[in-house]
Amino acid sequence: MSFIYHKDIVEILTNRPEGLRVSAIAVHIYNRQRGLFDDGCKYDKIYAAVKQYLWTQSQKPHSIIKAVKDKRGYYTISNSYFLQHSFDFDKSEYLVSEPMDNDMKKDKTNQLNLFD
Repeated sequence: MSFIYHKDIVEILTNRPEGLRVSAIAVHIYNRQRGLFDDGCKYDKIYAAVKQYLWTQSQKPHSIIKAVKDKRGYYTISNSYFLQHSFDFDKSEYLVSEPMDNDMKKDKTNQLNLFD
């Protein structure tokens, strides 16, 4: 994504699957961007940019960000995003390999060795 706060927004919304108001998201991002000294980071600019981005993304049909029904100004992550990230590769069923046939062993001897 080309929007500079995209990763922050996704991380914030992932931690709150019920959704958050635009102002709460903007406050989180403002606090992350603000340093110890005043660096010219303005809340109004961040709020306007986040509001525009969330609305634009929620209008796209396959976006991971969607508006919460019956709550004006609330946004959440779509359920398909959570399904994409719920794979568990630690199970042994992914580590099982098939035994090689005699034909496959013969083919392996014809391969080049890159480290000779």
